Amino acid sequence: MRAAVEQGIADARARLEEAKKDAADSTHWFGTRAEQGDDYLTRAVGVDKGLYGLPAAEAWYAGWAEDDQGNRPPNASAHDHVIRFAPGRLPPARYFWSATIYRLPERLLVANEIDRYSIGDRTPGLVHDNDGGLTLYVRKDRPADPKQVANWLPAPDGPFTIAIRVYGPASSVLDGSWTLPALSVDA
Repeated sequence: MRAAVEQGIADARARLEEAKKDAADSTHWFGTRAEQGDDYLTRAVGVDKGLYGLPAAEAWYAGWAEDDQGNRPPNASAHDHVIRFAPGRLPPARYFWSATIYRLPERLLVANEIDRYSIGDRTPGLVHDNDGGLTLYVRKDRPADPKQVANWLPAPDGPFTIAIRVYGPASSVLDGSWTLPALSVDA
């Protein structure tokens, strides 16, 4: 009987790993009991990805687990990175959006000289690009250019992930017509 229970646990963990490997955003991870009903696998993915997540109509979660060169996870000891939101393509939020960086494997905030752990539409002093877009600089070392410092998200000296949260997401977020830009290696 014990072996059967242990096999059941192993099977459930394998099924959860399979279900969450393609879970790119939180559109279906969280919800009320009425919304999710008896879809226990989706509920388990939500718990694994972020206990206490809000339903998608209230908050949408996604992030960057790899860069545009296929580095998974991205590693700031090897590369500087940028996230470029094209003009008119900032996260459409009724309330606010933020991107928070975490050191891996611990998933802890990154201590840094400017005490910045996230960046978003409420970050004072952000500098928009000449065309109206917004470029965020994700790197371990402080940029030399003061305009880049204003948009700097300090990264650890090693692997990291960035979670983005959009509170009060527009329908374009929920239906997938708005998408995240790439986390690009800064050449």
